[in-house]
Amino acid sequence: MILLAAQYGRMRLDDEDFRSVFQKVIGDITAEAERCGRIVDSVLQLARGESPEQWREDLNSSVQRACLLTSAYAGERRATLELDLQESSLPVVMNPVDMEQVLVNLMRNAVESKPAGACVRVTAKRVDVDGETRARVAVADDGRGLDEDERRRVFDPFYSTRLADGGTGLGLSLAHEIVRRHGGDLTVESRPGRGATFRIDLPSPSIGPAGPGDGPEDSADAGRP
Repeated sequence: MILLAAQYGRMRLDDEDFRSVFQKVIGDITAEAERCGRIVDSVLQLARGESPEQWREDLNSSVQRACLLTSAYAGERRATLELDLQESSLPVVMNPVDMEQVLVNLMRNAVESKPAGACVRVTAKRVDVDGETRARVAVADDGRGLDEDERRRVFDPFYSTRLADGGTGLGLSLAHEIVRRHGGDLTVESRPGRGATFRIDLPSPSIGPAGPGDGPEDSADAGRP
């Protein structure tokens, strides 16, 4: 997003209304740089074994934000990104920056499941798992899929099916750890040639919508950095 904003600003250098364009571009770059800083802080917390601060938020908002951040990359690879939010609100206790990082990683991996033209479907809904209400986000693609050995090792640190393309193997292992620290589960279902579906299941504290005053300590801002 930072690079796209800078490129857009460069394209509009000769516009008469460049001042307003410049202000928007600088605002976008500043916001994205701050978001990157929060992500780095989150990764450092994980590396130190610290639990990130969490508070009650609407998971749907993080899903929508992750889709927005991934849409330009999907367009570059001629992939389609479909979003289906089946609930008006999915309240969970989470760190939104961390969860957004997980979702962007899953969506980018799905976009990369084909050299070009992947179809990625993202759904978010409330489900019942063993009598417990959970908020579920599923990221499904129609790519090459994973064989049994790849499925077994996909969340292992430094394991990657894309080493030739520059993959480090850290993305999914970090995503798995972040979800685990939120009291949730990250699982994958896949077959060779049939695509893959990654599912995040998180505890949902209530069936009501998230809102001001609904935080974990009776405050929407409790624990907020």
